[in-house]
Amino acid sequence: MILLSGGEPLEYPFLLPLVTALEQVGKPFRIATGGHINIMPFLEILQNNRLFTGFSVGTDVMAIRRNNNEEFKMQWIENLRILSEWGCPYSLTITVGSGMQLEPLLKLFHYHKLDPNFLMLSGMEGEIFDDEEWNGFLQNIQNIYPFKIIKVGFRECKKV
Repeated sequence: MILLSGGEPLEYPFLLPLVTALEQVGKPFRIATGGHINIMPFLEILQNNRLFTGFSVGTDVMAIRRNNNEEFKMQWIENLRILSEWGCPYSLTITVGSGMQLEPLLKLFHYHKLDPNFLMLSGMEGEIFDDEEWNGFLQNIQNIYPFKIIKVGFRECKKV
């Protein structure tokens, strides 16, 4: 499995030629996106690609203190609505740390009835979480998505 990520892949001019090359060599792939770029033109192309396994959608764009661009936030919500409507597999990557409040984000997920295939919880680089705080994040996510797999991504721990 290859994950196309880094920066914003949907802005790469060479994304579609890369997808074609992956298809030619038989490599399954997934695309990680911040979700603020209109996903529809890509979905129309990717929907019939047998090796495309879905989108991993980050939540950074929704961090109130980090991004005040309402247009990006509305596009993020619209993209997730489209992915659900089209039955395209997607996951949500929740990054916690300064500037990212988990509770409002989870309320937004619930309000819009987002139904990801799975969720990933990651900590922001440089942010340190003790076990109690980290487990609290996991529990809050499980309260909204009791039957979903929650994967743990990057997490810095206190040095002992």
